[in-house]
Amino acid sequence: MACDADLLKRVPLFSLLDDVEREVLSSHVEVRQYHPHQHIYRSGDHGGSGYVVIEGDVKVSLVDEDQQELVIHRPEPGGFFGFASLLDGQPHQTSATALSHAKCLEINSDDL
Repeated sequence: MACDADLLKRVPLFSLLDDVEREVLSSHVEVRQYHPHQHIYRSGDHGGSGYVVIEGDVKVSLVDEDQQELVIHRPEPGGFFGFASLLDGQPHQTSATALSHAKCLEINSDDL
């Protein structure tokens, strides 16, 4: 789903953008909806995308050497995750899962 430029005003990461810049960015990002327990991405998945939580609850985790899941981040609305893979294009080193109905912006490195 396409992003509305007004939605970007609520995201602290984009607070310094002016209206024209937000309009341009909104034409390049997608709004994604996730159901509870739906994977947003898994460790090893192709990188190149980062996410910003708009609403809902998301966990970012990894599996340790004992095969135990470790939750390393629970971004709140306005928070971001997956940006290391966005910036370096490497596969995701973590997994991200929606814990509730969640809405996130997906930002692709090609669009930056």
